[in-house]
Amino acid sequence: MATAGEVRMRPCKDGQIGKNVKLEVAQFPDGTTTVELQQGVAYDFSISFESASGSATLENKLTGIIAGIPVPWNGVAKNACDGLADKKCPLEAGESYTYKNQILVEKAFPTVAVTIRWQIIDAASDNQVCFELPAKIIA
Repeated sequence: MATAGEVRMRPCKDGQIGKNVKLEVAQFPDGTTTVELQQGVAYDFSISFESASGSATLENKLTGIIAGIPVPWNGVAKNACDGLADKKCPLEAGESYTYKNQILVEKAFPTVAVTIRWQIIDAASDNQVCFELPAKIIA
């Protein structure tokens, strides 16, 4: 298995990214700024963050933005608590957590430039994590 590299992301448009957020993707080297995602391949994502507040639940919201149009990215479990690697919900404010998930790029996805917006939303509907990642889907 390849060593995970830290991928550079940018905050969501409202400036939020979360506290001490770090994104690693097993298939990319450190410092990657735009990821190339091949159709039919699953990618291992790891998101580390510090909880800004306590929360009994966490929800994933993954969106692909193509030509400025947001499109839901299907295939990601809605319950993000199930993907916490080291601790489980409820979250405690100030604690560090690692969320892991595998994302499949379906063969039916078009080959196109896309901005991936990943939000991990708490019970109060606030973002614990919100970042955008430039990507290209390739054949």
